[in-house]
Amino acid sequence: MGQSNPETRLFIDGQFVVGKRHKTFKIHNPYTDREICEVHEALEEDVDLAVDAACKAFPGWSALAAHERAAYLFKLATLIQRDAQELAALDSACMGKPLELLKKMDIPACVGVFNYFAGCANHILGESSLESPNFLNVTVRQPYGVVGLIIPWNVPMIMFAFKVAPALICGNTVVLKSSEKAPLSSLKLASLIQECGFPRGVVNIISGFGTPTGSALSLHMKIRKISFTGSVATGRKILKMAADSNLKNVSLELGGKSPAIIFEDADLDAAARYTHFAINHNSGQHCQANSRVLVHESVADQYIEKLQNLMSKVSLGDPSDPATFQGPQVDMKQLAHIQRLIAAGEADGTLVRGGRRHGTAGSFIEPTILKNVPQSSLAYTEEIFGPVIIVNTFQDESQALAEANNVEFGLFSSVYTRDFERALRVSKALEAGAVGVNCSVPVRAVDMPVGGWKQSGIGRELSLHGTPSHLELRLSAMEETLRLLTSKSNTGGKTTDSDALLPRTQGLISPQNSGNASWEPDRDLMAAPSDSSLSSSTIGIWTLISEGPSSNSAFFADIDASLRRLRPLATQPSTANATHGFHDTSFSRPPSVNRHRRADGICLEDANCFLLPPRATVLRYIDTFFSGFGMLFPYLSPKDFRDAFTKAGNSTLSGVRRSWLCLLNTMMAFATSEAVSFPQEKTDAEMFLQRALKLLPDIALQPANLETLQALLLMLQFLQGTQHSARTWTVQGLCTQAAFQIGLHSPSERTKHNPREQEIMKRCWHMCYIMDKTCSMTFGRPQTIPEELQRISLPVDVDLDVLDDGDSPSQSSMHMRKSSSVAAFIESVKIYAIVGKILERVYQNNVKTEERPPNSFLFNQIMSLEVELARWKSAIPSPLRVLSQDEVRLAAANRNSADDIAFSLILTLRYLHTRLLLHRPMATSFLGLDVLDDGHGKKDDFLQQFGQSSLECCLSSALEMIALLSVASDQRYQFRPSTTWWFQIYYAFSSALVVFAVIVINRRYGMQISGLENRILLSNIQDTVKILETLGPGSDIGNRCRRYLGKVHQCSLLLLNDAADHGSLNNLGTVTAHGLSELDFFDLSPSDWMNGQFVAEADLGNFLQPPINSRRTWL
Repeated sequence: MGQSNPETRLFIDGQFVVGKRHKTFKIHNPYTDREICEVHEALEEDVDLAVDAACKAFPGWSALAAHERAAYLFKLATLIQRDAQELAALDSACMGKPLELLKKMDIPACVGVFNYFAGCANHILGESSLESPNFLNVTVRQPYGVVGLIIPWNVPMIMFAFKVAPALICGNTVVLKSSEKAPLSSLKLASLIQECGFPRGVVNIISGFGTPTGSALSLHMKIRKISFTGSVATGRKILKMAADSNLKNVSLELGGKSPAIIFEDADLDAAARYTHFAINHNSGQHCQANSRVLVHESVADQYIEKLQNLMSKVSLGDPSDPATFQGPQVDMKQLAHIQRLIAAGEADGTLVRGGRRHGTAGSFIEPTILKNVPQSSLAYTEEIFGPVIIVNTFQDESQALAEANNVEFGLFSSVYTRDFERALRVSKALEAGAVGVNCSVPVRAVDMPVGGWKQSGIGRELSLHGTPSHLELRLSAMEETLRLLTSKSNTGGKTTDSDALLPRTQGLISPQNSGNASWEPDRDLMAAPSDSSLSSSTIGIWTLISEGPSSNSAFFADIDASLRRLRPLATQPSTANATHGFHDTSFSRPPSVNRHRRADGICLEDANCFLLPPRATVLRYIDTFFSGFGMLFPYLSPKDFRDAFTKAGNSTLSGVRRSWLCLLNTMMAFATSEAVSFPQEKTDAEMFLQRALKLLPDIALQPANLETLQALLLMLQFLQGTQHSARTWTVQGLCTQAAFQIGLHSPSERTKHNPREQEIMKRCWHMCYIMDKTCSMTFGRPQTIPEELQRISLPVDVDLDVLDDGDSPSQSSMHMRKSSSVAAFIESVKIYAIVGKILERVYQNNVKTEERPPNSFLFNQIMSLEVELARWKSAIPSPLRVLSQDEVRLAAANRNSADDIAFSLILTLRYLHTRLLLHRPMATSFLGLDVLDDGHGKKDDFLQQFGQSSLECCLSSALEMIALLSVASDQRYQFRPSTTWWFQIYYAFSSALVVFAVIVINRRYGMQISGLENRILLSNIQDTVKILETLGPGSDIGNRCRRYLGKVHQCSLLLLNDAADHGSLNNLGTVTAHGLSELDFFDLSPSDWMNGQFVAEADLGNFLQPPINSRRTWL
């Protein structure tokens, strides 16, 4: 349906309908004064139908998950972009705004608001407090129900988005009344809402006048909230009607008389340009226009001259003409209003230019300047809402502020000065909801609030400040609720609510039926086998995933087991139903065919590995890689690779090796993954990865060479940041075997090559060694490169690109550098050698046995390796060093210094994590105790005397890492990548788990490790959640780990709340059936947790998902 035949009916309950009384009103084009169409007017009975439809739709709409509501808004935004031309034409026809300005300003703004609020879906949060003894106080935000929205005519599409988007994302249903002067774009948007498939009744669009339509909405007893944008006079009426009906909540965005103060030191050209645009765009018909300009008397004449010059160039005319800047006023009534106030201003002051009607056709008014208008004049006190600006002068700052604030409006204001302190001082003194410094009506981001002081309104729109006005706030004070539930469990074996609190497995074993070993079906399989159908043919599809003690999964299992010991006996699982056996091995069904295909449509089978982006784009990706992540991989030569790409491009890729093409696609995956917060870059990264993976079988089954190994190494390092754990482990094995095949472990084999190739081979071997230790540490698997093979000389700190094939990388060829990537790589090799020893001696090479080594043995090994770690720290060559928090913060404030310490920060994080890994077994020992002191003289003296000091070292390393990552992840400081963002996530997550473990230990034994209160520890978990919000914000692994730490934080709150009730509980027999029963919600048991090992999450897709048939107990 085009502009020639626009929709004119009412949109009620998902359908376009005519009004009950078939009453219509005419719409005229203000440029031609011709009738466009007749639109159906909603009367009281029509309003009732719309409200009833919204009431009926509310329960279903509000019950949807926030991200499900967001999907509708995202789709609507897409359709608005598609039909931008038609929407712009409709608004231009109704209210005369130039078509080009609508397409450049209104359409993008409308789309942006819908996209923004769709993205806010998961940011509608409550609060919690433990300040009241015996209570957990929680605030919950819930939608009102039916919201009435009334929008003006000056920017219909923008106002539609301002009102509808936040109301819908918060879970409300809406009835929107468009302006009688410009209803057509709202009705077109209604047709797009219908096309999106919004549930019927969620959005209802009606047209009509203030009376009776607007009045019927404002007085309606089923509407819980009204949001209105328009004049002050109408706002007053709506407030009164809201009070006279059901005292509904009201948000108002009303008029403005916005001042701009221009001081003598201002950039007058910029001031004139901004204030001219502010008053003339949209024919001055917007509430934030700088309609009053107060300019210092010393520069007033200069400013007025510049302003006149700009206004003289304004083109008035046909809104469809791309050259037109100012269209007509919305109608002749508005034109008469403007002319009346111009006459008052001319009578009281001086008319500098304009003030007359332009032409004889259309409701045009010339851009107008009035000067020296007294503050008592109607022109000065009333909102003109047209292209009319009043210029008055002042002598000093106090006079300017007094006049600027001497009106009953307070929507927007501006100050122009080069004096920073004055700008801050004046901004603070201006009585307005927003202040522009050296700008007027800035193109503000939608994440900033809009709203006024005084008579300019009540409440705020846009940003996260715009959502609370669409939500009711409720306090829930919970006092021993779970104890009451548990006390009902004695029901003679019948299932009760408390049964849902029993330990349960978040995997494929159902704890309620574990005695019969029943299997829970996979979500994606059409027909999963039942317990009676398991046979040799179906057993083969089940996979066993074993995670050794160095993994975060195993450590979490220890925390989970310790939490179980805190449960009251009434909630402990019976022996028959116990699931403790699954702490060692987790079971999982492999992903179905559907899971191999991502939501964005990318899958391995579809990948075309021979399809490359344009040449300039590839070169940009290569440069991005080598200036970012590529600095961490010194076994690759930027010059060699660029030369190879140039050669390949000249040959039209006809002779390109598959190993080289795999390397290129992986580089491009790295380059695009640096911007994972943007959906398109995330999709590109996945696409390039799939292309590289498609080449993998070909290169893996061929005889290995150095380029093959480089491609495998780079792919392995990228896979760590994805959900492809099985592929990560497989590629790690391929890397090791390829290195063995080409003899990198043999010094004599390297002598067959020139010095430059020898240096590259050394670096590749050492990277294989680092990755072997990394994967062993994170996956909890045995090491594959034995210690005796790590006797290859270390690399030399020299850039590969400065070496010729015949050169020896000696000290004479080195050029002086600060802290180079190669130097950091050399020190990393050394510290990972210590990691290998830790895995071998402290974690028994991740080979699980029935018995743990005695604590005394572990402590001796830990102390021995602590000395070795300290030697490494002291031997780091200058300028590399292990940094303190203060050094990082100081450098962060200085961009140059921040670049200098980037590699030192890498080593610092690796050192702290290695120390955490070294001392973590003592935390496991504490977690595994039944009691520390049973009250009868039987206690673990060794663990108390020596283990606690080791645990304190582990905790201090975790807290130091969290503090450093808080600074490194702060986007204000713009650090270069201190390491790949997914390993920063790993460091943050590992640290938070240690902090959580200490909270559990403190709670169980009444301890206070390192003298730190649990509330301080809890704040560090909160800091870690914030860190994860900035690290890889668009990545699945980052989002999942952030959500998981949210659960850890909730569990910690429960622990602290219970401790406040009971105090120190050295004798677990005294624990009553209390709130710790709620800890069962945390029981991942840890089947699905384990098969999604943290650094490289599994492809299984069940991470953080509850069992299908189990009641959700996440808070």
